[in-house]
This record gives sequence, C-alpha cells and structure tokens, in this order.
Amino acid sequence: MRAPRQPPRRPVATGGSPFRHPKDPPLSPTTSTGSGATPTRAIAILAFASFASAANLRVCDPLLPQIAGELAVSIGTAATVVMAFALAYGVLQIVVGPLADARGKLRMVVLGSLWAGVATLISAAMPSLGPLVVMRFLAGAGAAAVIPVAIAWIGDVVPYERRQPVLARYISGQILGIVFGQAAGGLLGDLIGWRLTLVVLGIAHAAAGVLLFREMRRLGNDVPASREIRWAQSAAQARRVLEDRWVRVILGTTFLEGAAMFGALAYVGAELHEAGDRAFAVLRGACEAVVAALPAGERPPAMMMALHIWSLSHGIASLFARGDAARRTLPMTPEELLEAATLIYLQGLGIVAKPA
Repeated sequence: MRAPRQPPRRPVATGGSPFRHPKDPPLSPTTSTGSGATPTRAIAILAFASFASAANLRVCDPLLPQIAGELAVSIGTAATVVMAFALAYGVLQIVVGPLADARGKLRMVVLGSLWAGVATLISAAMPSLGPLVVMRFLAGAGAAAVIPVAIAWIGDVVPYERRQPVLARYISGQILGIVFGQAAGGLLGDLIGWRLTLVVLGIAHAAAGVLLFREMRRLGNDVPASREIRWAQSAAQARRVLEDRWVRVILGTTFLEGAAMFGALAYVGAELHEAGDRAFAVLRGACEAVVAALPAGERPPAMMMALHIWSLSHGIASLFARGDAARRTLPMTPEELLEAATLIYLQGLGIVAKPA
C-alpha cells in the first residue's frame, strides 16, 4: 500500500513577506535577514510619529461639541471632520504602499508626517466647516503614510528572529496615541480650545518628520534603486493576498471594528458633554425655583448656587466615587455625603433653617 501523498508545504519566509511571488521584484536594499544592529533610535522616532498619527485620528471625537458650537452647526454635521480624516486615512493606505516601495519607506514616513503636520496646523485656522473638512481629509492622507509604512520598514531592516519584540515596542506609540487623542483631546479642548489642540498635534507631526529626516540622513540606507511605481503589479500582489481565506476573515473583522470605532464611538464624547449640560440645566432650574421662594432682598444668585453645588458634587465624585486605588473610604455613601454637604451649604445661605 502506498503512503498517502502529502500536500506541498509552503516555504517559511525568514525576512520579508510570506506572500511574495517568484515574479515579484527583488526586495529593496534595506531588507535585512542577517544579524545587524537594530536601528533603535529610528524606531523610537517612528513610534513618536505613530503616536502623533494615531492621536490625530481620534482627537476630534471629544472636540465635536466645541467645533459644532463655534461653527454654528449640529454635532452630526461637525462629525464630518472625523469622517473625512478616517476616509483619507483608510483609503490612501492602498496608495502609499507602492509609493513607499518605489521611493523609500522612511522617506514616505517623513513626507507623511510633515504633510499631516502642515495640514493639521492649517486646519486650526479654518473659519468654517467646509474648509476644515477639506484640511482634515488632507491631514488624514498624510497620516496614512506613517504607521503601515513604518511597520513595513521595520520588517525590512530588523531580522525575523528579533522582529516581534521590536514591533511590540514600536506599536506602543500607536496605542498611546489612540488613548492620548481621546483623553487629552477633551482635556486640552477645555483648557486651550479645539484650535490650539490641533496646533499642538500639528507641531508633534512636524517635529516627528524633522527628527526622522535627520535620522534617515544619518542612516543613509533608505535610498532604493530608482524605479517606476508599478500599480498593476501592486494590484496583482494584493489580489494574490486576498486569495487566502484567513486574510479575508481578518480584513472583514477589522472593517467591522473600524465601522464601530468611527461610528457610534465618535459620538461618545459629544453625548457625555450633552448629558452634562442637561444635568446642569436641571440643577440651575432647581436653584432658580429655590431662590424664587425667598424675599426679594435675600435672594442669592441662582447661577452661583448652581455652580457651587456642581463643583461640590464633582469633588465628591472624584474623591469618593471613583473605582481605582485613589478612592477614599467613608462611613457613608457618596450620595449621603453630597446631600449633607448641600444642606450645610444651603444653611450657610440662610435658605434652610439650622436645627435647634
């Protein structure tokens, strides 16, 4: 009896893409499968560039209420600035790959960082929504050339056996950028406004581009042999990749993730802002009703009362109702503490009689 025939095994790549085809052009001169030193400084700068790119991707989410208020549009209309950036960021990654292969990966990241920085700085000066949307689209086009091309460059220059920990350290810049974009976007927006927040991000993009340009000059190894951009060949390579079922599963999953990320999640900050405004309106209305019952000469300003109680509630929440290790322990609930503090405050104003 003959042994069952084994299917041919796919060769394992030791450096470069496992989806390469015999007809594909040779890898660029920056490709490394040996044991050369890891370009640590260049990777650190790439992480900084990715930080700025990822932060720019999410920074407008918490800024939507400010943008809508200043430009006199609804929050839904203002959200087109988020859509414009995300659309350019996603679609133009298809274009920057072949450009980077032909013109140099580090060079493309430098160009993308500077492009995104300039477009973001110009966005901060736009007087109306239409020009702002256009500039956010252009900023997304520049940011699209940062993270995917940086990962491809690391794959070229870092040997396969050391690549995973290097990529893990590099990708921390992107993760921190996403967190910073949403958290600091709201914080900086309240402190300095949405326009200066975009200025800060634009400067970060430009600084990353300048630092990376200097590092590229120092390394001197990102100048591939000049060749034309082969769009048809790139399309054929993409088609071969898509023939793999698991590639289609992963792309489909990330598409759904992106739809959720730039769909409902983009409005979370705006919804929280509106919920806070509604809560303060209720508090102010209650203070106005209490003040109206007092004699005309003894009425404190209702807005002052509302702001005092609002600040009091925020202080109690930050100290006693948080869910981390900084929470203070109390023999009563935060709600009981707020009620007691409010009664003491009202007694001080003479609105509530002191107990005999």
